[in-house]
Amino acid sequence: MLLQQFLEACLAAFLGAQAEKMWQAQAPPETFELFGGTKAKGPCGLASHHPAASVVSRPPLLLVVGMHRSGTSLLGGILQRLGVKLPGETIAGDQHNPEGYFEWDAVVALQERLLIDLQRWWPALEGTLPLPDGWLQHPATRQAYGHLRALVAEAVDQQQGLWAVKDPRCSRLLPLWLELCRDLAIPLRLLLAVRNPAEVVTSLVRRDGPLMGMESLRA
Repeated sequence: MLLQQFLEACLAAFLGAQAEKMWQAQAPPETFELFGGTKAKGPCGLASHHPAASVVSRPPLLLVVGMHRSGTSLLGGILQRLGVKLPGETIAGDQHNPEGYFEWDAVVALQERLLIDLQRWWPALEGTLPLPDGWLQHPATRQAYGHLRALVAEAVDQQQGLWAVKDPRCSRLLPLWLELCRDLAIPLRLLLAVRNPAEVVTSLVRRDGPLMGMESLRA
């Protein structure tokens, strides 16, 4: 409970700072910002000659990333309680996450299908391998990108402030999201969940061992 209160206070301060500066820039930033203030150059940024540079900056997207069972759902729930919008239908809770997963079901389905098509489904042994060379140009990736772009383009037009998408699969598919945010001129923020790896392994094996055969070495 104390940890949750601490995280909520930290996120509230972060969101307050984001609200103050959200509309200051008239064009998407040329860096993306991680929670805590660290900035990094990347394809999320748009050069001034890009057509989107003449458009008023859109509400930033906060992408919650991290390993499965690392606390991404905890962060998603805190963000929602703090007033951050989570678009789409979200996945309901179960015995493993009673309060819910706070994941956009359509996005989860797209990313799960893509990882399967790339033969990198996360619970499988192949899920421990790097993504295939050239995966961003793979036909399955381009198809998934088209569907994902349509979802996000519709969602961003409905936002009035900082909004969030949470799915651990975004961690592996982050280059796809960087391309997407560049394409749609959406400023991107990353919120990374970090948990003791031993606790992540224990939680994964407990949840996914009976149905998926998850083992400690694979987790």
